[in-house]
Amino acid sequence: MIRAKISGWTLAALLAPAALLGEPAAPGSAAGEAVKCESRVLQHEDEQSLITSAKAMLPRDIESFVTHPCRNPGSAHAGIVTAHFKTHGGVMQWWELACRRGSAAWTCDSLQSKQFIDARLLVGGRLRRVALTFDKDTALDRAQQLSSQALTIYTDPASRLPWCAREEEPLDSDWQVLRQRHPLPAGNKTLLVNVALDGNTGSVTLADIQVEIQIPVDRKEPAGGAAKCWNVWIVAS
Repeated sequence: MIRAKISGWTLAALLAPAALLGEPAAPGSAAGEAVKCESRVLQHEDEQSLITSAKAMLPRDIESFVTHPCRNPGSAHAGIVTAHFKTHGGVMQWWELACRRGSAAWTCDSLQSKQFIDARLLVGGRLRRVALTFDKDTALDRAQQLSSQALTIYTDPASRLPWCAREEEPLDSDWQVLRQRHPLPAGNKTLLVNVALDGNTGSVTLADIQVEIQIPVDRKEPAGGAAKCWNVWIVAS
């Protein structure tokens, strides 16, 4: 069953894990691209068409919700998020769909399985609370390990990391300038982190500052950790 007309954060308690990384970008848009919407509400017939298109892709007998609708002349996009359930290990799990239409029918990307846990990780010698979201291919211990490693790298004044865009040669100071301009939240604020695996590479996105750190996994890394690198996705306001 899909429950329609869920907008804003009216389902904050249920959707909190999915919302931790903020509103998703429009399907097919570039990372960091600002999303423009003429309306944040879908018309009833449009919403029913979305629900019909999404229903066949979703697990049966799990309630789902339309979330973050965005309508413009001749196009629209929205998300579908299922109800969340907790595993025996305390990990919250759910499914998501990113859907779009042009002037015709709705289409949805492949179904994404998501996991979330409220963790305590060692960062720079102290425990920090981390809202950790990770994909179905990443085990909890691996997600925690990669998150702690990426956060420690980012907070270590002595760390040096190149851009992931190998064809470009950044200045030696770029990594330092990045961290000076975009520090992690201080104090007791929860850190928002998203982890995904892509082959032999772990992608850790520090969502508070939209910085991604890529870390090799399951193989020896070159001396000095040169295989690690960073990207930054800053949304222009």
